[in-house]
Amino acid sequence: MSKLTSILLSIVLLALPLWAERISITAKSFTGEKDRIIYKGDVKVTTESGKEIRCDRLTVYLSPEGKVERIVAAGGVIYKDKKYTATGDLMTYYPKKKEVILEGNAVVKTDRGVLKGDRIVYNIETGSVDVQSRSSVTGVFVIDSEE
Repeated sequence: MSKLTSILLSIVLLALPLWAERISITAKSFTGEKDRIIYKGDVKVTTESGKEIRCDRLTVYLSPEGKVERIVAAGGVIYKDKKYTATGDLMTYYPKKKEVILEGNAVVKTDRGVLKGDRIVYNIETGSVDVQSRSSVTGVFVIDSEE
């Protein structure tokens, strides 16, 4: 691995607050360019704590200063951790805004319910969720009753 590739990979790893730990990325191919890093084919991102993203293509877009502007997972996106499973056609992470956008048949599942829409926007800092859909937003939740 070249020095530039190592530096670019380090930038990517440091830019992921969801993964403030050691991560592993595997794919069929890797391309490092000045303004982006691209992983293609059966991409799998895993962390020591069990977080995982699977997709067809993972692209990391860099600013002219080499900072991560956004990370885009495309094609059959699946995110899993201990609490959530999220699926969609496209997932974009904006580090500056601390925002994750899941688009295209977006579904988020927990043991307490399911949320579906065309587009789900999650703010990591505030915990706010905005769900948008051309037809209707679907939410199915478990509500504990008091006895």
